[in-house]
Amino acid sequence: MYTIGIDLGTTLSRVAVLDDKGRPEIMENAEGELMTPSVVYFGEEGVIVGREAVVAGRDNPERVVRYAKRWLGDSQVNWEIDGTFYSPVDISSFILRKLRDDFVRIRGPVSRAVISVPAHFDANQRRLTMEAALQADITQVDLVNEPVASALMFVIGESIEAQALAADQTLVVYDLGGGTFDLSLVRYNDKKVSVIASTGDLQLGGIDWNERIVEQLALRFVAAHGLDFRTDRKFMTSMDERAEQAKRSLSTPNVTKQKVQIKYLGRELVTVIQRSEFEEWTRDLVERTCLLTEQLIEDGGTELVDINNLLVVGGSTRMPMIREAVKVLREDHLKGWTNPEFDPTSKISPEFAVAQGAALYGGILDNNSGGTTSAELADPRLSGFVTTIVNSHSLGILVRNEDDELINHIVIPRNTPLPAAVRLNVVTYRLSQERISLRIVEGEEKSYAKDENVVCVCSISNLPAGLPLGSVFEVSLFYEANGLLQVIAKHSESGLLATASVQRNQTTS
Repeated sequence: MYTIGIDLGTTLSRVAVLDDKGRPEIMENAEGELMTPSVVYFGEEGVIVGREAVVAGRDNPERVVRYAKRWLGDSQVNWEIDGTFYSPVDISSFILRKLRDDFVRIRGPVSRAVISVPAHFDANQRRLTMEAALQADITQVDLVNEPVASALMFVIGESIEAQALAADQTLVVYDLGGGTFDLSLVRYNDKKVSVIASTGDLQLGGIDWNERIVEQLALRFVAAHGLDFRTDRKFMTSMDERAEQAKRSLSTPNVTKQKVQIKYLGRELVTVIQRSEFEEWTRDLVERTCLLTEQLIEDGGTELVDINNLLVVGGSTRMPMIREAVKVLREDHLKGWTNPEFDPTSKISPEFAVAQGAALYGGILDNNSGGTTSAELADPRLSGFVTTIVNSHSLGILVRNEDDELINHIVIPRNTPLPAAVRLNVVTYRLSQERISLRIVEGEEKSYAKDENVVCVCSISNLPAGLPLGSVFEVSLFYEANGLLQVIAKHSESGLLATASVQRNQTTS
C-alpha cells in the first residue's frame, strides 16, 4: 500500500511517491506523461480526463470543462452536460480518480493521499477538496498547503540522499501556477517547518497571461478584417492553446519574438508577438505578484534582513518577466544577497516541487503515526518532523450591533498558528425567539459581511417557549491543523446542541 502526494492543479496535475530511498519521485500517468492536464471531457462513451480530453475538446468545446479549481467554493458555478449539472467538486473528483487509478495500475494500491491546496484556500474550499477526494474513492485524505510542500522539498528533498538537512532559515515561497498565485513566509528550524504568514490571489495564474495574448491577437484581427473571433467558443479553444504555445516559446531564453498565423472564416492574419510587447501587456499582472509579496513580508512582521531565501515554484515562474521580478525582490529583501544571477532554489523543479513535497509530507505523517511509507521508513529522520500553518483569512461570527446591523465580529485573526480554538457567548435579540442561526464568516471586512464570505451556518431550533431576551448561547470554533473548521453551539440553560462542519449556506445539526 502506498502513500501518494497529489498536486491538484488548475491547469496541470501531478502525482509523486517516495521511492525505496525515501526520495520523492514523480509518477507517469497511463499515457506516459509526468503531468496530467486538469481537463474533463464528457463523451458518448463516458468521462475522459487529461490529454485525451484536451484533444476531444477541440471539436466539442461545449463538452469539456477546464480550470475547475478556480471555482471551487463558488456555489453559483456549475456546468450542464446532457441535462446533468456538474459542480467544481465533481470535476475535481474526476481528475483525482484519474490520478489515483493510473497510479494503482502502474504501481499498486493507495492507502493514503496527501493533496496540496493553496495556502489562501479558505476552510470551505479545503472541505470541498476533501469531498472531491472522497467522491474519487480516496478514503484516507490529508491536506498540505502548497507553500509548505514546496518548503519541505527544498529543506528535505535533496538532503535525504546527502544525509544533511538544510540550515535554519526563513523563506518566502513565491508560487505562481497555472491558475493561482500563492505566497507564504515560512520558517525552518530544527525539523520544523512553520508558516508565519500567507496571502495570495486565487484568480491569478498563467492562464491570465494567456488571456492577454488572445485579447491582443483578437484586437489585431478585428483591425485587419473587422471580425471578432472571441464569440466563437470552438475557435477560442484553439486560440487558448495557441496562446499557451506562444507564451512557452517567449519564455525560452533565446526567443524574443513569436510568429502567429490566424485563419478564421476565410480570413487570414500573420503577425508577430515581440517579447517586449508580451511583457507590456502583462506588466500589471507581474506587479500584482510583487505587491502581494511586499504585503506578505509586512504582515509577517519580518525584518527584511532576516529573510534568507525566496523560493520560486510553479510552472509560470519560467517566464523571463517573472524571473526578472524575482531577481529584484531578492536584491531588495534577501539577507546578504550578492549574486542576482544565481538561483539558490534551482535544485528543485518549479513544476514538480509541490507534488514531491506532498509525498514527503505523506511520509512524515506515516512515520509520526507509526505506520509505514512506500519507502518502508528508509529515512527515519522523517519521523518527528513537524509542520504548522496559519489561517489565511480571519474567522468571525455575524452579530448585531447597537444599531441592529449585522457585523463581522472577528474572533481568530488571520495568520494565527493552527490549530486554534475560541469560545464565546452570543445572546438572543428577540423575546420568545424560537430559533437561532449562527453565521460563521471568513474575511477581513467588519462593517459589512458579504453572503459569499459565510462559510457555515449553525442552527438550533425548537428553543424553549418564552425564551427571555438576551438568552445565552455558548459557541466554540475550532480550526484544525490542516485549516478545516468545526463549530459547536449550545444553549446554556436547555443544553440544546448544534454542530456544523464547514458547509456553505447549509446546516448540519
